[in-house]
Amino acid sequence: MMTEKEKLYDTLLQLGTALREKRVHVYGVGWDLHKEKVEAVCEADKKYMDLPLPEEHKETIERMLEKRMEANECELTLTYIAGILDGISYLRDAGFLDMYVVDSEELSKKTDKKIREAALRWRSYRAGTDASRHRYRIENS
Repeated sequence: MMTEKEKLYDTLLQLGTALREKRVHVYGVGWDLHKEKVEAVCEADKKYMDLPLPEEHKETIERMLEKRMEANECELTLTYIAGILDGISYLRDAGFLDMYVVDSEELSKKTDKKIREAALRWRSYRAGTDASRHRYRIENS
């Protein structure tokens, strides 16, 4: 059974792969170079298939190549996700996300301050007169 962290990691990789594969076709940058690389791979694959190797050796090599391809796909996805995270970090550092995101430490300080202020108001309410209690109700409604 997968842990919560493993599930999250697996989900992130699957989503990242799907997004990467979808977006690469939208931008279409570098397709000529990619086509050249794929043609070179196809040529090498033809030469490999023509080698006089026993079937057992070919199967071993095929498994190794599949594992290499899986590792490469994973690396591409992790690079893609890292690029997204870099973009978010850049936007946050540049202040473009300030209206949407608050720094956790800053939020904690503000929350602590509000809690202290509310506690002081409550104490003054409990110790105060009817007028101060009325003012507390108005301020906190």
